[in-house]
Amino acid sequence: MGSLRIAIDLGAGSGRLFYGNYREFKEIYRFPNTWNFGETLAFIRTGLAMLAGHRVDSISCSSWAQDFGLLDKNGELFYEPVSYLSGRADAIPDEIASLIPADELVQLAGVRRISEISTLAQWKYMANCEPGNLQKAGRLLPVGDLVNFKLSGNAVLNFSLASAAMLLEKGSCKCNRTLLKKLGLDPQLAGEFCNGPGVIGKTVVGDAVPPELAGIPVISGIGHDTAAAFYGCEVLPGEAALSLGSWAMLGTPENNFAEVAGTSVIGIIPDQYIRISYCHGMRLLQQCILQWKTQGVWRGFEEFDAAVKKSDFAGTFDVSATHCPPPGGDMLKEISDHCSEIPESMADFGKAICRSIARGIAGQLAILEKASNCRFRCLKVAGGGTADPNLMEELQCLLPYPLIPVSREASVLGNLLIQERIAG
Repeated sequence: MGSLRIAIDLGAGSGRLFYGNYREFKEIYRFPNTWNFGETLAFIRTGLAMLAGHRVDSISCSSWAQDFGLLDKNGELFYEPVSYLSGRADAIPDEIASLIPADELVQLAGVRRISEISTLAQWKYMANCEPGNLQKAGRLLPVGDLVNFKLSGNAVLNFSLASAAMLLEKGSCKCNRTLLKKLGLDPQLAGEFCNGPGVIGKTVVGDAVPPELAGIPVISGIGHDTAAAFYGCEVLPGEAALSLGSWAMLGTPENNFAEVAGTSVIGIIPDQYIRISYCHGMRLLQQCILQWKTQGVWRGFEEFDAAVKKSDFAGTFDVSATHCPPPGGDMLKEISDHCSEIPESMADFGKAICRSIARGIAGQLAILEKASNCRFRCLKVAGGGTADPNLMEELQCLLPYPLIPVSREASVLGNLLIQERIAG
């Protein structure tokens, strides 16, 4: 029968629970990401209850990066994650640039500029505007770690999430105390050291765990969903992988931390790193679809994909220059404002989005090839975007090497694979 495990996968668009092992797994439960952590925990509990009476050998959560919550000094969650799309930290990158010269920031963090959606920018915003909450805090945990905390009762910072958040020294499991102190942030909230993947405890009944699933080993595996996807793709040197979800995340194996503009290096597990570049991905279409559903004009993907394929709309836009509005915002207007021609139909929007995302991905691949000083043999593609035939066709037309589909659920594959290798 093999092992039977649960992978909780939280993306910007939705959350899902999967059951099985890396050889064969199935989706058990899907729910919307409402950007409300309490609701997320309730959804997880509902999904887990559906597995009452089933054998479960272990469980682990992976999530999007950058957002975090705070535990107080008694270990209770009192500050829930705030979406990186809130815009609250938009002014912080300029402030950080005034505090730390770009060349010094490269040495400390491997980048010349901190993004406004990053953990560091959001944390710095809180230091400026919500100091009382930070004074009350005893621990900062990314979203995936918060879920594992609610599953097990143990607060453990995951290596891949800590790396993506730039909380660690380059190539190390040690907290980047120098960087945090220069930003006026308390390193103790991140912890002194970040362990690699391992079992962190067993499930305890609570906000996320129904009584029927108590006592199951909880694994802190590869907490960052993008890192888990790259792990699931098993990308090799000379290859690139694309995790195509809300963001189009591209990566290739890396063994040095030299700065290359437009890229950064993140850890998957200790001693295994990947150089990444990215651009907006399926979020552009997801938010349009939500608007069309609200307007009552959405009739499903089959009709939409067929119409996009027939469309001869030629307009495109720079996905890197496009701002994704917060949930509920007007993505249709954002695209219209940036597009070289004004889309008039859903098919026009679809064609513009597919072609523009494909061009954005091709541009980021060129950056990665230059950074790696090699020509890629192939692009391994994973994630929900692989189900979009028009986007895959547009992308293949732009590349001189083959696209190799891996799995729509590569992050789940990586989640289950690391659980298998840890728990045996």
